[in-house]
Amino acid sequence: MSTGNLPDLTISDEDLTVQELKEHYQRIVDEYGKVVDNARSQLERIESFLQDLSGLKLSGASTSKKSSSSSTVATTSTTKSKTAKATSGRKPKAAAAKTTKGRKKKVSLKLQGSYQKLTLIAAIAKVLESKEGKIVNADEVVKALYGELKPSDHKVAKDRVTKNLSKGKTEGRWARLPDQLGAYTWNLDTVKEA
Repeated sequence: MSTGNLPDLTISDEDLTVQELKEHYQRIVDEYGKVVDNARSQLERIESFLQDLSGLKLSGASTSKKSSSSSTVATTSTTKSKTAKATSGRKPKAAAAKTTKGRKKKVSLKLQGSYQKLTLIAAIAKVLESKEGKIVNADEVVKALYGELKPSDHKVAKDRVTKNLSKGKTEGRWARLPDQLGAYTWNLDTVKEA
């Protein structure tokens, strides 16, 4: 990789003032910033071009060889215009795809019955209060709040309930049994021994 247009970091005069040093290094930072911006722009163009190529390969696989040779000329000019658009400030398709790929799909779960208008933590408090004196785990709370769920939805609901059970315990809303992991109660003093 060539560094021919990068600024020189050495200082020839040793009698520079602090202000001159600051200005010298500010010029270097500005020049490197331009180099970084240029490299980022080139990278975005390449990513956009690669994204367009992968799209061409997918759509080209279903067409005949005869039609693909005539469409190559048309898509080359389209690719050039798309590449120019990609550098106009917005993220190229490849970068945008990367940012959404890692996100989990949000599952919308509705609380049932009298819990619908409550926040999840308030609904959990209501369940625990209604079972005062009993030991309750996350699965029981999920069933009380949501009813029967598909296994994938149950996992999401249980994760949310478990986090809120821990949060409520930390906030002093209810208690967790010290010797039983995942076992909660509205009030430790009212727990009936089994």
